[in-house]
Amino acid sequence: MKTLATDIDHAHWAREILKYLVKHVSSFRGGKKFVYYGELAKSIGYPEPHRGSFFAQRIGGTLGEMGHLIENFTIDGERPPHIQALVEIGRAHV
Repeated sequence: MKTLATDIDHAHWAREILKYLVKHVSSFRGGKKFVYYGELAKSIGYPEPHRGSFFAQRIGGTLGEMGHLIENFTIDGERPPHIQALVEIGRAHV
């Protein structure tokens, strides 16, 4: 049975994604800058399935929630970049 998009604790997974992406950016030393949806999901243990339109809709909602977590946050008077832009739809080789 599929877990519905509304059955996901988007706030919890948004924090997990944010931690993962910050670590990804801070440890970047070259190579691929972006992360595929499937790679991200597998890396953080996001609930399956990790493929298809249902998955894309669900993780898209979580990425939106993550954006809301940081939308009012400022550093030296400036808003942080939209870090969720590092996540791309595509075929992951996981």
